Amino acid sequence: MGCGWLLEADAVETVWQAGCLKVDALGRMDRFGNLATEIYRVELDGGDILYESESYTAVRHFLEMLTEPYPEYKVA
Repeated sequence: MGCGWLLEADAVETVWQAGCLKVDALGRMDRFGNLATEIYRVELDGGDILYESESYTAVRHFLEMLTEPYPEYKVA
């Protein structure tokens, strides 16, 4: 699942993590050292990509649907 975008990211930052799930922001560093996010990626611990989107709101919605029966995975 996912869009399969080819992205040569300068930087990857984990923006959310719980249990075996994490959300990484992939993008480029600007001249001030800030990450300009281009894609958000939902991954399992083993590195398997479950979902990719340019929208953090879409990623949150995906995580809420995926983890709804498990309150310990509450999405921030």
